[in-house]
This record gives sequence, C-alpha cells and structure tokens, in this order.
Amino acid sequence: MSGTLPHEVSRIIQQLLINLGHVTDSSGVYLSSDSTWPAFVGSMQDAPDNCLVLSDNEGQLEGRTFVDPMLFQKHGLQVRVRANGPSDGYIKLNSIFNALVPLTRVDVTLDVEGGGTATVTYTIQSVQHRGPIIRMGPEQNSRRYQHSFNSQVSVRVKV
Repeated sequence: MSGTLPHEVSRIIQQLLINLGHVTDSSGVYLSSDSTWPAFVGSMQDAPDNCLVLSDNEGQLEGRTFVDPMLFQKHGLQVRVRANGPSDGYIKLNSIFNALVPLTRVDVTLDVEGGGTATVTYTIQSVQHRGPIIRMGPEQNSRRYQHSFNSQVSVRVKV
C-alpha cells in the first residue's frame, strides 16, 4: 500500500509462502535435487528441477493522501514454477494461487540486511491476481515445464 519498502515485494511474499509451508527457503543453501520446492527471488538456479521464482513486476500507482505525502500503490509480482512434468508444476502453482486469494492483513517479519538483529514487519493487505495461471510449456532442450501467474500486492510497513 505505501510506496517505498525496505524489502522487495517478491522477498516479502517468499517469506509469506515459507511461513505458510508452501515452499522452502533457497537463500544461502546448496540445493540438491531432492530439495522440496525452494523459492528463489529474482532468478532460478538450474537445480533442483522442482522450484519456483518470485519476481517484482509492474505495479499500479493509486495516488497519495492530502494530509501527508503517503503514496498508495499495488506492487506487481510474478510467480513462476518449474517442474519435472506439466501437471506437478500446475498443481503446485494452483495451490499457491488459491492460498493467496483470501489473505487479508497478514503480518510477515523479515530481518534487515546488515542490521544485526533488526527486523521489519509488513502487513500484507491483499493479493489480487491479474489473470489465470499461464502454461508456458517446456524449457528449451529440457523436459521441465513452467507455469506462471501475475498479481498485485497491497503491502505496508507495520507501525
């Protein structure tokens, strides 16, 4: 909801999905082929086969308040899954798609990078999907399939 955030929206939603048990953390850990649906931010590694990536996308500015310069915006998010087969990836992404729809006023806490023990808590107001899940087909020279969806996230720093 508010303009500038200390963390990327993709990182906030990654932590939310970890908290909900849909994915595992991919940061700073060597991932083997048996890792359970790690979620990357920005780009995917080549392994494991079954994983997903969250990327910031085009959002929407909605104006600002008259009293102070608080900017209201919906932050854009793309969620893309890669899997060994076409149905595994779709099933995983569909469960995430459906889990995000009913969320309202959910808090997520992240460590401040380089801040020692400092944290920032965000309130996710809502997640609105911009369309259905899209089947992207198999990767070139691979048998791994990809699916994605785009959303807009209303989020603010909790005070």
